[in-house]
Amino acid sequence: NLSILLQHQPEINTCLFTNLDDYRRYAHNATPCITVTYFLDLMKSKGIVLMRGDVAPSLVTVEEAKALEIYMHLFYMEDTKFPKVLQFNQTPEEFQFNEIVDLLSDMEDARLKSADMVLDGEILNEKKS
Repeated sequence: NLSILLQHQPEINTCLFTNLDDYRRYAHNATPCITVTYFLDLMKSKGIVLMRGDVAPSLVTVEEAKALEIYMHLFYMEDTKFPKVLQFNQTPEEFQFNEIVDLLSDMEDARLKSADMVLDGEILNEKKS
């Protein structure tokens, strides 16, 4: 059973995924399970952002890391899912965790259709009809 907390560090274009229990104990000193760094060099000229994901294999598998990264992008980039992010951050008392669990189980197919991403050398392309 994996519980993860996402921390964003905009000054270095990095997101950290940490174990929630570690975060509760050590706050910002919690050991990251996954560190994702975004390289914005080509964003303006080519319209792409490169990313690198580093995984702590003793804390999370590569497959779990890939899924978490994809789900994070889906929730932050899709207009239909982003309200859940806002609700979690702005009105946590109204946030329904079980809704997210149900949504994530329904999203298994959607993660394979997400926008072009390169994760650990694996390219996932969205096929437009």
